[in-house]
Amino acid sequence: MDAKEEEISGKQSQIEAKKQEIADAEVSLSAMEEKAAQQYADMKKRIQFMYENGQNSLITALFSARSISDFLSKAEYVESITTYDREKLTEYNQIHAEIAAQKQTLEQEEAALEEEEAALTTAKAELDQLESETQEKKGQVSAAITSTQNDIAKTATELADAQAMADELEAQIEKEKAYELELEQQK
Repeated sequence: MDAKEEEISGKQSQIEAKKQEIADAEVSLSAMEEKAAQQYADMKKRIQFMYENGQNSLITALFSARSISDFLSKAEYVESITTYDREKLTEYNQIHAEIAAQKQTLEQEEAALEEEEAALTTAKAELDQLESETQEKKGQVSAAITSTQNDIAKTATELADAQAMADELEAQIEKEKAYELELEQQK
């Protein structure tokens, strides 16, 4: 029973630790979702800006170049904006993938935790049953000990009575032998 109680206690500690890990992961997941929402809002503003101002402004900027170096500078600027937009879109997609993976991991861990808690509840029930059976057996053993002690006391009393009777009979036999001996002497 002690080993079972230690096992249950150890599992309870593990479950508490796992609950804390899940809570920490949920906080992290919440932060990631906020970051994804912020990126989505930023991308939405960027797309709205591009739609309202048109893609023509970039092309116009390229064609309004006054020299080759100005054109190259503006082309580099347009390329950096495009690269930035692609990076942000890729980052947004990665965050969504991480969120989905983390949600799936959390769901699996919560399911495993529920299974462990169910197993722990079963183990506690088994321990309670074992403890109940042990108490019942202790009661039976105590009753048997009490009954045996009563039988021993009764037997000891009967033995003492029999011994007293035997001593009395021996004394009577001795008296009769002495009386017979006296009678024989008188004869």
